[in-house]
Amino acid sequence: MKLKLYHKIDAKHARNIGEESVSNAVQAVIELVKNSRDADATKCVIRFAGHKTEDGSIIYDKILFQDNGIGMTYEDMETKYFWIGTDFKERYTISPVFKRRVVGSKGMGHFSAQRLGQVCRIESNPWKYPGREHSESVDKKIIVNIDWRKFQPGMEFGDIPSLGDMIERPPQAVHGLKIELSELKDEWTKDDINDIVKSLSILQTPKALLDKKDQSFTIDVQADDLDIEPSALDTTILDNAMYKLEARIKGGKRYWTFYEHKKAGTKWVRVPEMSSMDVKVGGETVDATCGDARFEVYHFDTTKSFYDLPIQYKAVQDFLGDWKGIRIFKDNVRLMPYGDYTSLTLFDWMDWEKKQRYGPRVGALVGFVWLTSDANPGIQEVTSRQAVAENKAFKSLKEDLVVDLLSRYHDWRHKNRLESKAAQVQQNLQNKSQVALEHLERQISAMTDIDPEDKQVVVSELKKVAKQIGEMQRESGKAHKEQLDNYVADLDLYRPLATLGLSSLHFDHEVAPKLNTMNMGLKNLDHKMRKDGYDDKEILAKAIKQVSAIQGWGNYIEIFGKYLSGASARKAKEKLNIRSMVNELQESLKSLLIVKTREKNPRTVDINVEIAILGNISTVYANGAALASVFANLMTNSVKSLRESGRTNPKIKISVWKEYSNIFIEFEDNGIGVMDEYQERMWASFKSFFPAKRKGMGLGMTITKEIIEEQFHGQIKLDKTKYEGDHPGKGFARFLISIPAKELQGP
Repeated sequence: MKLKLYHKIDAKHARNIGEESVSNAVQAVIELVKNSRDADATKCVIRFAGHKTEDGSIIYDKILFQDNGIGMTYEDMETKYFWIGTDFKERYTISPVFKRRVVGSKGMGHFSAQRLGQVCRIESNPWKYPGREHSESVDKKIIVNIDWRKFQPGMEFGDIPSLGDMIERPPQAVHGLKIELSELKDEWTKDDINDIVKSLSILQTPKALLDKKDQSFTIDVQADDLDIEPSALDTTILDNAMYKLEARIKGGKRYWTFYEHKKAGTKWVRVPEMSSMDVKVGGETVDATCGDARFEVYHFDTTKSFYDLPIQYKAVQDFLGDWKGIRIFKDNVRLMPYGDYTSLTLFDWMDWEKKQRYGPRVGALVGFVWLTSDANPGIQEVTSRQAVAENKAFKSLKEDLVVDLLSRYHDWRHKNRLESKAAQVQQNLQNKSQVALEHLERQISAMTDIDPEDKQVVVSELKKVAKQIGEMQRESGKAHKEQLDNYVADLDLYRPLATLGLSSLHFDHEVAPKLNTMNMGLKNLDHKMRKDGYDDKEILAKAIKQVSAIQGWGNYIEIFGKYLSGASARKAKEKLNIRSMVNELQESLKSLLIVKTREKNPRTVDINVEIAILGNISTVYANGAALASVFANLMTNSVKSLRESGRTNPKIKISVWKEYSNIFIEFEDNGIGVMDEYQERMWASFKSFFPAKRKGMGLGMTITKEIIEEQFHGQIKLDKTKYEGDHPGKGFARFLISIPAKELQGP
């Protein structure tokens, strides 16, 4: 006996299709708007209708979509809309009237409507445009009602009808489609609707950036009892950016040009030697697996000094609040949520801030990537429409079109800043040194805790240095360069010596009480030992502990002595083991690495120092005294912060790793953190923001910054912090150092 069997679909499964196919309500609204665009509408109106309750609040219970597109005939509904999974949009990829590239996917409009509401009413007024297939319904109004509550478990999906009517329509009726959704599955608030407005405002390429040949498509969101302001891109704000990059990939070649503004609102000027034509005539050859694409990005200055008027700065801040990030458009429709600041993972979809910690922040960039289905077939959205497949084409888009050019831009800006800084140092060096000397003299004269003779010695030495600078400036040619190099090398040597000098202040604070205690203890022991048979082991043990602490400080000085002697060839590098260096410093500072807790019954606890070396970079080549100074200054700074916090679990964590062409050093403690108002000022000379009992000379962080920037040509920043006063029990500070790997390579 032969058998013939047929597949059937349970109605329950059909009811769940919307939830499974469309990730959230916002995406469902976007998919229905895409369908309006694909139907050659020039406008789509979305209205949230509701009713007021007794307390005056409003409950939104209907969503209406209305457009002026081509609408659907009865045949369209039967063979396309109600035929789930048809390949119509795969076969017909261009819209019939405006020749737009179709961006919606098969069945997504159907599923999206079901995702939003249990009941769907469709009204269609088909447009009889030239070339449309003949239909008896083309001049009629077609009404269909779909009630998804009828689709119960155990019923056959195809056996449940959706009823409707086909009626005459007035000649003046506007063509298009109207969808009314009720029995909504989500509770819509005013905030939710405002989120929809924002999402839709950046759904398309902004009108001002469209090619002239592209037909515009506007989206109007309305809601009962809610005034909604349009949120279109004001492209005039883009002219207030510092820099602009225009780039494209075409035929396996990359073309790009950078422009700059000297001041906000001025004319764009091409940056010399920052263009593909400066690198290679005819464009650069790249992998270009992504296909032909276009990229445009604007970098905004987030400081007030760049702007002539406060209103310019305020306008830019407001603009960045809505538009920051690099968005991807395919066929002029946004691929969500790439570049959306509300997305934790896809705001920085290029992983730019992971790859280049010191480049321009994504929050200061406004950028656009343009793709097309024809030129970029490998870049495909996943089924949920909430991401793009992570394949070779998408990786090429990130690396070849975006990341590589942003890296070039960052390297160029960093080089310019260093050259500018060097030029400023050399310009009028003698006059500047005199001004600096007078400033230092005033600062030192105001200090009350320095011996007058010491003050005189410091001022005398500063005058000698100023005199040397003056002599160097008067010289020229090779002799001038040689002396200047010697001066810089001497300065490189003086910084570690200054660190050692600053450490002596800690030495005085730490050792003086220990010596007093040891002296009193030994006198007491001497007195008691005169009594026959008396042996006070406790006093001896305490004295030994104090002596060990003093010996630790001696070891600390020896460490610097060792590295300074190793640097006798001035700028010569030596082979260093980072872990060994930190361990040596930790051991020598053991007596310092303690905290008195702020508990009801205070106790003394050790500071836990962790060091993590990631990868094979434990050995570097550098000026040992300079590198030791960096670790020593950061460590003593952390100790002050931890002692002020009184933590029961004080810790310092040091992480070292290599990423691309840089070596990173991360230094974190769970002390009191840094107040907002001090985060920029903390790098200034003679500025210490600790309480008086822990106040130093305020030079440690200044010296550290100078070593990193001027000796290692790197950067240091306060990467993240929480101030204990604002976040009790959660204070911390994390410093991040970036040094070009080539600066720490061997000879």
